[in-house]
Amino acid sequence: MSQPARGDSDDIGGMASTPPPPPSSSTSNQPFDVAPATVVTLTKEQYDALVKNQRPAQAQEDDAISMRHLLPPVNPPAFPDDSKLTEDNYVDWDLAMSTTYAREVCAYLCKGQHDPSWPPAFHTRWEDYAARALASSLTVTTKATIGPLIQTGGSAHDCWLALAARYAPSDAQAYSTLIKDYFSMPPCPHTWSGFHACVRVEVAEP
Repeated sequence: MSQPARGDSDDIGGMASTPPPPPSSSTSNQPFDVAPATVVTLTKEQYDALVKNQRPAQAQEDDAISMRHLLPPVNPPAFPDDSKLTEDNYVDWDLAMSTTYAREVCAYLCKGQHDPSWPPAFHTRWEDYAARALASSLTVTTKATIGPLIQTGGSAHDCWLALAARYAPSDAQAYSTLIKDYFSMPPCPHTWSGFHACVRVEVAEP
């Protein structure tokens, strides 16, 4: 059996041999392009926010719990019905306000200034609490006095000023001074000799 010529073995079945592909260009020896370092300057507020966001969730929850005691109560105390503001009891109502609600709440109503213990993030909550406290101390008639002011976005302090302008007697300051003097009087002596001694002192003073 005759064997095919050597030249015929390179073309089997009519298929010509394909030359090998050219070697691919290797980048292993090519230098990498490295972007220059970028310097970012943060403000203190941005840095604090970044640190806070990186803190564990439990730590943030602990912070939230520690801030809860700075929130106002859910509801203000019940105001005595017989002391609610009417046309002619402003002085008694004013005194009942100071004995029913916290000092800082009454100070905000009178002066419009937030108490230093109120965090700025909670100012709106305290303002709403003071407004509800004031509303619960009014009768239907006196509450109607501040209705238009509330509809125009007036604050609880604005409502207090409107109520004082409408219902406070002209000598309310004199009444207030008299009440303070009454509660600052020295205690009554327990013996007759002590009582007579106090009387003699009062008479002797010009």
